[in-house]
Amino acid sequence: PASVTLYADGAGHFVTDGMVNGRELRFLVDTGATLIAMNSGDAVYAGIDYKKGVRIPIHTASGEEVGYRVVINTLKLGNVILNQVDCVVLEGGSPSMVLLGMSALNRMEMRRDGITMTLTKKY
Repeated sequence: PASVTLYADGAGHFVTDGMVNGRELRFLVDTGATLIAMNSGDAVYAGIDYKKGVRIPIHTASGEEVGYRVVINTLKLGNVILNQVDCVVLEGGSPSMVLLGMSALNRMEMRRDGITMTLTKKY
């Protein structure tokens, strides 16, 4: 099965480059996020017409916000490719990186060993 190995940064966060619909973006692994989350600028860059998504309330660390639930056609991390992945888009510049939430992580096995995390595609 396809897998990708990530390395923790100095703060212990797992950050990696990946692609959304063929466009390169920076990702932060966030097991506390139900869905992949991205800002509206990243969504537009990745060709996502987020305003056609379903408006939903979002509970973030900074309070209640409105988001747009959309589907990412193709998400690529290393040689792991996931199709039709649920995502929420928040207007403005937050989050500053794409949060790799559980809508993607549940489709991969996560194995951590020290400063490395290996994500292996399940389906």
